[in-house]
This record gives sequence, structure tokens and C-alpha cells, in this order.
Amino acid sequence: MDTASAPPKNPFWIKLCQWIGLACLGQFLIAAIIGVLRGYSIQSHAPLYVMSGGSVLLSIGYLGRVIVFSEEIPRMTCRQFLRLSWMFYLVLFCFWVNIIPGFMQGRYHKQGDEFFKQKNYPAAIAIYQKEVDTWYLRLRYNSHEDNCLFGIAQSYCQLENFEQARQTYQRLHKMTRGYYKERSQTELAELDTELKNIAELEKQLADAADDNQKAQILFDMAFAYHRIECSKKATELYARIQTLDIQQIRKEQAREFAASCI
Repeated sequence: MDTASAPPKNPFWIKLCQWIGLACLGQFLIAAIIGVLRGYSIQSHAPLYVMSGGSVLLSIGYLGRVIVFSEEIPRMTCRQFLRLSWMFYLVLFCFWVNIIPGFMQGRYHKQGDEFFKQKNYPAAIAIYQKEVDTWYLRLRYNSHEDNCLFGIAQSYCQLENFEQARQTYQRLHKMTRGYYKERSQTELAELDTELKNIAELEKQLADAADDNQKAQILFDMAFAYHRIECSKKATELYARIQTLDIQQIRKEQAREFAASCI
């Protein structure tokens, strides 16, 4: 039996590189789809690193195939050519899914920061939300999501919409890891604590005997609002203190604290 014309077989290492490379590309696509479906991006660069390594392995596998089958290339069948082309375009598609959204991430974050600095909190919330909700920005890890959700929570506090702020902190704690996970938990605990303090102080204010007692209670309330990033309400309370019949030095303190909130 003549075996001279039998086609050579793929070495095992070529098959291994190809299959591992395909698996690495596939996990990146799966991670991207999961990010879109669950409402926030994968909180790690790991899928990107795995995809990059898989692309290298896939390239090595096909380069080795070309070397081994160098004499067979002129006689490559249509099916083999299409399979090679499909692998090539799969690699390009994965890199496109990574690079294009990466360039587009962060633009809403910057715009939201500008509105926040201008104290236009409703506009800041709307713009920050675009960074979080735009589906194609979730195709890879988006480091701006955490900042935007934190900005949304603080904007709600400035607008005295504390329930929405609480829900946003809870969402941030659920979806993120590291610094913002701990920070959101801290801010949420402080928000609940200070709101309870404010409710108690309001009761004390109703029973205050004179303006000096009212001034001290209003100072405490303003401090509490300032700690939960509600500067507008704190400023209003400091202005109210200045209308009371108290010592001038206390009114000066109220003006100074009000200026620090602006």
C-alpha cells in the first residue's frame, strides 16, 4: 500500500494551540455578553488578558500549520481557506470588541463631572447614567462605571433624594469590588445614621426653649447634612441661624461654615 501520498497529520501541539486559542477568544465574547445582559461590565481586565494570550496561541497554531503544510498550501481546499479566514476575522472581531468600546468609555463620565461642578445635579445624573446604561460600553471592563454611580449617589444627596441615593449606593456595592465596594458601604451606613440623627434633631428643634438652643440644634443638623453631601440644605440651615437672636460670633461661624459649603 502506497502511503507516500497520504496527507500529513497535524502535530498535537498545533491542535492544542488552536483549541486553547479558540477557547480564550470564546471566553472574552461570553464575558462581554454577560456584561451587557446583567447591566454592568465585567469588573476585571482578566478576560482581556486571556483573550490576548489566546490570540497569540491561535496565531502560533496556524503559523505552525503553515510551516508543517508548506508544500500543501498551493493545493489548499476552499473549505480550508474559509476556515483559516474565519479564524483570522474572529481574532480581529474580538480585538474590535475590546478596542472600540475602550476608546468610547469615559466621555459621559467627563461630561457628568462638569455638570456636577456646576451644581447642575439633574443633568449630572442623566449624563452619568449614560455611562452606566450604554450597552456597548459594557463589552469590556469600564473603570468609569464606579465613579459615575458614586457621582449619581452624591447628586441625589444634593437634591435631597435620599432614597434614590441609598439604592445607588446599594447597586454600587453589589456590582463593584475593591475601593468603591468599601466606600459605598461606608457612605450608605453614614447616610442612614445621619438621617436618623436629623430626624431626632428636628424633634428637638420643635421643643427648643430659646434661640440659643435652636442655633446649636441647627448647627448639628447642618453638620449632618454636610456629612452626607447635601450642601444646599446645610447652607439653608446656616442662613437660618443668622436670623436668630444670638451672639454675633455664632452668626459669623454660621457664615463661615456656609461659605465652606459653596
